[in-house]
Amino acid sequence: IRDGTRTKVPALGGAEDLHFEQVGDLEAFFTAGALASLPDRFESEVSELTYKTLRYPGHREKIEFLRELGFLDDEPVEVDGANISPRSVTENRLEHTLPTGQPDLVVGRTTVTGEVDGSSKRIVYELYDEFHKPTDMSAMMRTTVIPAVKIGQLAMTGQLDPGVTPAEGDVPIEPVLHFMRDRGIEIGEVSG
Repeated sequence: IRDGTRTKVPALGGAEDLHFEQVGDLEAFFTAGALASLPDRFESEVSELTYKTLRYPGHREKIEFLRELGFLDDEPVEVDGANISPRSVTENRLEHTLPTGQPDLVVGRTTVTGEVDGSSKRIVYELYDEFHKPTDMSAMMRTTVIPAVKIGQLAMTGQLDPGVTPAEGDVPIEPVLHFMRDRGIEIGEVSG
């Protein structure tokens, strides 16, 4: 959302360098479809809303190179008499070449700016989690499943209205954050 209006931005655009205490330097950039229902929910309430994917430095440039060469195109091309999607070849090669089964980590940053009682305020929250050896759960599993479990519990105990509600809707955040903290996932304010 830019100036209160939903706006399309180019995937891999908006690149910026960020530093995180636990992992060092990362790069951030726009990725397609990541905002899900957030623009629907907040278009009339905020003037700006941005989501960027975080990766280690150099990732965006490599993906941009593949895109420029056409390796991410869906339209099939003829190769030795067979019609093959370049994207499916790229997915296959990446799936068979990139390492798997290694411990992962999840890091995120949310920056909120606005006015409180007539004064400008900026708050920055960060999330960090890593592979949890005792439960053999990846950080991605933990940071997606654990909040979902608590939201399910809230729904089952009648603490949420019936029906489908996006997490940014009417889900009370404190019980979810407490549930995450009890399982070692911290989302903390890093500056104000």
